[in-house]
Amino acid sequence: MFTTHHLRNYFPLAVFLVAVQLLCFSCKSEDPEPELSYLPQSGDQAIIFTHLFNADDYEQGKQIVIEGFSNAIQQSGQTRRTYFMSRPENDEVLVISFFHADSDPEEWLNHSERDKVLAQLQPLYREPLGIQQYTAERVHDSHSSNDPEPNYLPRKGDEVILFTHLFKAENYEEGKNIVVNDFPMAIENSGQTRRTYFLDDPSNDEVFAASFFHPDSDTNEWLNHEERDQVLAALAPLYREPLHVVQYTVEEVHDTK
Repeated sequence: MFTTHHLRNYFPLAVFLVAVQLLCFSCKSEDPEPELSYLPQSGDQAIIFTHLFNADDYEQGKQIVIEGFSNAIQQSGQTRRTYFMSRPENDEVLVISFFHADSDPEEWLNHSERDKVLAQLQPLYREPLGIQQYTAERVHDSHSSNDPEPNYLPRKGDEVILFTHLFKAENYEEGKNIVVNDFPMAIENSGQTRRTYFLDDPSNDEVFAASFFHPDSDTNEWLNHEERDQVLAALAPLYREPLHVVQYTVEEVHDTK
């Protein structure tokens, strides 16, 4: 016969089971962190696309670039990581797209879905689309350990500075070595949280650096940092043109799934 004595015995167990179920439900209801399908690494190919719009067409053009190319990349089946960046004062959208080793940049440049987006953009441009191809020489993640997880990944709203180093032909290798090795050391010593992609184009004796700043790191502080100035002093005699520095804001980061 079931008595109140039995009920008292079962009550703690029932409470425990309900608590476990609620805990499991809350765990399942939380959105899991999205898994990255690809992070660029040394040796990967990259293309930089520069979209310069008529002032009246800038907002429309920016929307088409971000949404249209994100969808086209997804449909292409390629494995890519793409940063969409804006510079409103120049009516400009700059896109850096990294290609996994199994994805061919030339295939993308001739892809029909890409052509469809370009057809929409064509009337909005004030200058033809700029295209530059590079190879990733180094990816630097500040304060990273041996843990494979990145210390910082750029996201929408973050600031990014692009540095273009153009060297004399005879000084290219020396200059590249200084840029790729000495700037990461200076970044580490600055205490800033950054992710920097060092890209090179030997055919133009060029090293391009895209440095993304975590919200807790100040771009102006870096531009006036003593150790940065010391590296620039070593590079100055090697340049064929002055260092080119342009700042953008991240509009979107697209990771193919």
